[in-house]
Amino acid sequence: MGKLMAWLVMLCVACGATHISLDRDTRMHITDVMGNARFPSSAVAVVESEGTAFVLNNTTADTLFQIGSLSKAFTGLGVLMLEETGLLSVMDPVSQHLPWFPSADMTIFSLLHHTNVMTNDERHFPSATLQTTDEFIQQMANVELTPTSRGASLTPSNANYIALGILIEEVSGQSFDEFMTQHILHPLGLYDTFTCVGTAHATGRVAGGHRLGFFGARAWNPPASPIAVPALFMYSSIIDMARWVGIQMGTIDIPDQFSKILLRHRFYAIPAFDHGAPLSFGAGWRIDLDTAHIWQDAQTPGYSGGIRFLSHRFGGTAVVFLGNMAYNSTTELGTVLMDAAHIGIFEQVGRDALVTLDTFFTILTALGILHAISFVRLIIRTIKRLKDGEVIKPVFTSRAKLRILDVIINIIVLAVFYLGTAAMFENSFAHAAAHSPLSLTTGGIALWVMAVYTGFRFLVLAFINPR
Repeated sequence: MGKLMAWLVMLCVACGATHISLDRDTRMHITDVMGNARFPSSAVAVVESEGTAFVLNNTTADTLFQIGSLSKAFTGLGVLMLEETGLLSVMDPVSQHLPWFPSADMTIFSLLHHTNVMTNDERHFPSATLQTTDEFIQQMANVELTPTSRGASLTPSNANYIALGILIEEVSGQSFDEFMTQHILHPLGLYDTFTCVGTAHATGRVAGGHRLGFFGARAWNPPASPIAVPALFMYSSIIDMARWVGIQMGTIDIPDQFSKILLRHRFYAIPAFDHGAPLSFGAGWRIDLDTAHIWQDAQTPGYSGGIRFLSHRFGGTAVVFLGNMAYNSTTELGTVLMDAAHIGIFEQVGRDALVTLDTFFTILTALGILHAISFVRLIIRTIKRLKDGEVIKPVFTSRAKLRILDVIINIIVLAVFYLGTAAMFENSFAHAAAHSPLSLTTGGIALWVMAVYTGFRFLVLAFINPR
């Protein structure tokens, strides 16, 4: 018991808050919900003005997770700090600081608040998998950009925040990692938050990423793009994320310079246009203009997470959750956790779409294996028939003609698979494959095996005949 209390004291000092206890039912429900989400490891923090409670599953409070789009709010604060020090204005044209930027009038403000046409659709805009600034600049050269005067798009853009990361480097004269560490993270007491992938992994405390595959979680750690760190690939612990939320809520003392920035820019919102949902984007945050709820979700190929604020005013309640597996229903999960923590409503998250996809493509993979076995057997039989005297001679029997229909159906199925997957994710097929269960890839291979098997079977029926 003494060791437990010492650990709790250390934890609370680290996150700058008093430890509070959740009632047994709430703690058990949060544990159950995170377990049902199938995360191999997960961490939840319930942050209130009185203190913070942690719910950990198969992890420790100082374990590091990739935090996805939760990175954006840190990057946004970095830009606002540059404005505070007089090095730029958010109303400056981006091209004033980045001459290669393909718009003369689009402002830094428009990148912060997503008030432009860019989205995460890699068929039209730069991919978050690009490895260098030069590659990003080359892709941006092919993009036509127009600022929107009617408000914010409902689709945030990773490319916006990749550009902001490059902007921070250009204006500050430092690398993104150096600037953020020296001027944002460490001054705020966030010593377990990292803007360098290599530095995070060097701690030996990173929870390995996972994706669904064949009815279970499979290790999955694709390389994180260095230039996309400002948008997606920062790392942090649940301790630091709880402190970060406390800073946003105004319950943790911070240097006056940061207080001024947060008071002036705190969740500045622009109403969305052409949509019924009253949703807006602040500098890295999503904002519900009806309820004043502030939130953000995190989804990368191997990690998921989210933050929920009850309100943007000082105090209130917030929930942070981090998990080391790709998960599609982060918005619903965040709502369920907030309802449990704040008002004691205990609901479950519906079946995640990735689970359904994994089930379908795992079955399809099994069918592909059976077809592969049949294919090998057919090849062996065909070779034997040729050795026994049969010859290659076209004879289009009714049975052979029927197999033509099988071939056509398989070609259509393949086309639907590739086009449908890309359409379902509203992105490129490569993006969809990276964010889908592992079984989607093997299921695609299975479809090819079935198509080739069907085509070969037609050729055997039509062209291998007795003399």
